[in-house]
Amino acid sequence: TQTHTQTQTQTHTQTPPTHTPQTPPTQPQQEVQVLIQSQNSKIPPPRAYHVSAFIEKHLYIYGGETMDGCKLDDMWVFDIEMNKWSQVINYGFKPSSRSRMASTVNRNHIIIFGGILSDNTVSNDIYAYDTKWGVWNLVIIPRPLIPRHGHTLSWPSTGNILYIFGGHRGSEICNELETQKFADDNSIIKLTWAKEYVASPNEQKKPKTKKTTVIR
Repeated sequence: TQTHTQTQTQTHTQTPPTHTPQTPPTQPQQEVQVLIQSQNSKIPPPRAYHVSAFIEKHLYIYGGETMDGCKLDDMWVFDIEMNKWSQVINYGFKPSSRSRMASTVNRNHIIIFGGILSDNTVSNDIYAYDTKWGVWNLVIIPRPLIPRHGHTLSWPSTGNILYIFGGHRGSEICNELETQKFADDNSIIKLTWAKEYVASPNEQKKPKTKKTTVIR
């Protein structure tokens, strides 16, 4: 009995004082901070009103604007396996600086439409970034689309129609649904790219002729 009492006393004297633990950050935030710091990689500058897309374990972001309203035209990609940001060099017929545009994905292409340009005009052009070849292309369509910003852009996984809805038209907010058909079973309407390249280091010179491609 005496030995048992001594053991209890020693155990009690070695118990550390109690304290209120701090609430740890959520697990996703903690992981992201550690991964970026451990890679010592560049990260995208702060921005708003940009677009993003996810293709094959890569998160892409493009454009947007800075705190003082300066429009951006840079693209970044985050590799979720390497846990690293990289800036993408813009080859091909790249979009001009813009923000408040919309984006969607069609297979290996990132499609963007509209937005506000650096001179504060509103765009109605469509661009596509080929993630396999790393090239921007301007999409040529038979009819002009309505210039707008702050809208949505959707391309169903099974289908050939691009859907554009809502957004700002001048000083008004609209509820128009606009569609653009690109290719049908009879190949009557085809998606045409205007390829005017910014030559990559592996290219000796720019192509002298324009090429066209069809997404199949």
